[in-house]
Amino acid sequence: MWSSRRSAQKALELKTTFFILLSIIAPQLWCQTVIYDGTLIEHFGKSIQVLCDSTGSMNPVQAISATNYQYANLSVPNLGVTTNTYWVKFSVTNKTSNEELLLDLRQSSLDEVEFFDSTYSKTLDDRTRISDRIIKNQNYIFKLSIPENTTKIFLLRIHSGDQVQLPLAIGTHDQILQELSKKDLYFGLYSGILFAMLLSALLIFIKTKDKIYILYVGYILTVFFTQANFQGYTLRFFWANNPEIERYSVYVFSAAVGIVGSIFIINYLQVRKNAPWALKVFYIIFFIYPLVVIPAFFGYFNFSYNVLQMIASFSAFFVLYVAFYCWRRGNSQAGNLLIAWSSFLIGIVVFVLRDFGIVPYNTLTSNTMTIGSAVEGILLSFGLADKINQLKSEKEQSDAERIKMIQSQNEILK
Repeated sequence: MWSSRRSAQKALELKTTFFILLSIIAPQLWCQTVIYDGTLIEHFGKSIQVLCDSTGSMNPVQAISATNYQYANLSVPNLGVTTNTYWVKFSVTNKTSNEELLLDLRQSSLDEVEFFDSTYSKTLDDRTRISDRIIKNQNYIFKLSIPENTTKIFLLRIHSGDQVQLPLAIGTHDQILQELSKKDLYFGLYSGILFAMLLSALLIFIKTKDKIYILYVGYILTVFFTQANFQGYTLRFFWANNPEIERYSVYVFSAAVGIVGSIFIINYLQVRKNAPWALKVFYIIFFIYPLVVIPAFFGYFNFSYNVLQMIASFSAFFVLYVAFYCWRRGNSQAGNLLIAWSSFLIGIVVFVLRDFGIVPYNTLTSNTMTIGSAVEGILLSFGLADKINQLKSEKEQSDAERIKMIQSQNEILK
């Protein structure tokens, strides 16, 4: 008991020292500030400083006193996929009478974010229930208390097992809520498109009993859940009371969409008939995906994420090659897939280029993968509709030939 009391007292002393340093010493170390004048501030990454804590052992006192911070060179800094912990330092000057502002870190997939200012600290992670957050949203949102015409220093400690980006925004409660509502609207439209296609395919399956349509339903569902997971909607709407699921679901969904998508494509392109050599590669993909997910459950998040990215990239281009091969051999369905899959790959490429700062970070480039998956789904549904017409045409031709044969036999009998 005495030991636990001593540890608690030491932690309190450390926090008190940090707050004193942050309010007295830190302003002297700062040379650039973000000015809030009543307008929503977005993507101010070039005004923040970043410190890499490779051991993850630094405490707030050491972090605020460190002198080896580096300015970020992007409006939305990209820290990559790493096991390192990062400290982010920034300064805000409030030119308005509204003393209560919000900081919105718009990457819900981060594992843990700690926030510090001179009087307050808050820790959120991907296992924090939505109901326990300042705003009932999947983003990491913190309160900024800044009196009028005052400058304050803030500190973030960030750790994650997958991609670390820092799309930051500062605004009033209403301004942040308005932006969150826009995001919800866009994802709602995306969800509506996917579920309309899903329902259509399900009705066709009930009528035709062709398994390709139920496979398409399974593929659309996994695509939807994967995209919802990337944007934090699974945490918010599906397991809000069991947030521990969220940390592992990104790896499970990434593997599931690869496996289910490959099964759908094998049947859609009739690979067993048109490209039997490709089956072995698909079987290897089926085998590797689950194996790569397993390490994440033992804490090797970075390893799983990096390998999943490599497998997904290889699989995407392999599917494109198989579709092209089948199309060259006269499979019209392969042509539909070639166009649909290309649109999805374009979305992925733009998304990656945004990650590296080659294209600007904005609402469009942040959602190109989601948009690409929606376009892909629509084009594939057109391809499946074309398949119905093709089967109908083949049946009519077969019926015509049978009638012609019967007529020829009748003439011979006469």
